[in-house]
Amino acid sequence: MGGLMGVAGLQTLIDHNVFANAVVLGANVTPGGTAVIERLTTTTAMLSVKGMDAAAAGRVAVSLLGRIVSGQATVIAFDTAFIAVALLFVVAAPMLVGIKIGLSKYAKVRTARTVA
Repeated sequence: MGGLMGVAGLQTLIDHNVFANAVVLGANVTPGGTAVIERLTTTTAMLSVKGMDAAAAGRVAVSLLGRIVSGQATVIAFDTAFIAVALLFVVAAPMLVGIKIGLSKYAKVRTARTVA
């Protein structure tokens, strides 16, 4: 049950971050930006050379740019999730060792009291 809750929490974190990252990245992809125009022009030219008509190539280039933004948002979200799991492990591992040591000492004290 705990594993399912952990996976659900991690998936929720990833979904939230994908959306948030897509909004931030999409806000920086402005129609008048030099890099965006250059990217769309290059992609459209490449598609036209491959045999696609110019209008369809332009639409496909915009679609590909959207996919790239979505893919980068997903990569950033998975990176964030990985860091969250790593930090959780760094915090949880010493706590589990401390609890195990404390339970072991408690068991020894309890055994000593019952023998005495």
